[in-house]
Amino acid sequence: MSFCQVNWYDYPQYYDLAFRSETPAEVRFIEAACGKYCPFAVRRMLEPGCGSGRLIVALAGRGYEMVGFDCNGRSLDYLRRRLARRKLRADVLRADMPDFRIARPVDAAFNTWNTFRHLTTENAARQHLHCVAQSLRPGGIYILGFHLLPLDVSEECME
Repeated sequence: MSFCQVNWYDYPQYYDLAFRSETPAEVRFIEAACGKYCPFAVRRMLEPGCGSGRLIVALAGRGYEMVGFDCNGRSLDYLRRRLARRKLRADVLRADMPDFRIARPVDAAFNTWNTFRHLTTENAARQHLHCVAQSLRPGGIYILGFHLLPLDVSEECME
C-alpha cells in the first residue's frame, strides 16, 4: 500500500472548515488590539500569508479595506471566489512573506495563525518584519501570533 503526501494548503475549503469557529474571536481580538494600540481609526489592514482568506473576508464584510497575500495559488483563487460570491473587495496578491511590497501603506497588519513559523531562517524572518514595517503607516501595529508546540512534535507538523 502506498500513500501520497498531500499539502492541505492546496485544499483551502478544508482549512476554512477546520478553523471557521475561531474567526469571530480573532476578528474581535484584531479590532480590540487596533482600537487600543493604534492612535487613529484603522481602516486598511494587511494579512501576510492569508491562505484561504477567512479573516480577509470577515473583515472586508465589516467594512475594512483589506490587502492579503499568499504564495499558494489555489488558496488565492479560493479567496477571490469567496469575495466575489459575497460581493466584497480586497487586494489579493501572490507573494512570499520575506519579499513583498504593497502599493499603499496599511494601518495595521496581522498574522494570527502562526504562519510566521514558515520563515525558517533568521534572515527570512528579518526580511519579513522589514517588509511589514515598510507596509505600515507610522503608528500602525503588527499583530503576530505564535503557537507553542510540544518539544516532541515532528518538524514536518503542519498544524
